[in-house]
Amino acid sequence: MGGKTFTLADITSMSQTHSYDDVNVGRVEGAQAANTSITDSVKENKVGIIAGMAGKIGEIAGNIGVKMGLVGQGEGNVGVKEGQAAATTSMDETYYHYNNMYYKLPENAIITMNVNKEFTGYMTEGGEQVMLTSMSGLDQG
Repeated sequence: MGGKTFTLADITSMSQTHSYDDVNVGRVEGAQAANTSITDSVKENKVGIIAGMAGKIGEIAGNIGVKMGLVGQGEGNVGVKEGQAAATTSMDETYYHYNNMYYKLPENAIITMNVNKEFTGYMTEGGEQVMLTSMSGLDQG
């Protein structure tokens, strides 16, 4: 212990008490070393557990963010589709589509057609007749 060298004469001259004290010191130091090791291991393990939990929370938050992004994207797509449908409905209600052209009609206009079911114009609520030949059409652009 402690760098001492013992000879056979030293060993035979030691009493049982000396040997017991040396063994007892070794036991105490061994127990302290074990406790320190256990305490350090528990502290490091707790740090590892906390870091692992933080990582898992980050992963869950990331997954939630991705899912919410997909929900938002889906809702955006629904909004675009509904907007396009509303625009089409609005165009159909205020314009008459005929022969790849759109013709603007006043509110409550009555569409007029010839015997071949071809668009010829419209009639207003007041009974005024407007012919296709006097109307300006809009193309798809």
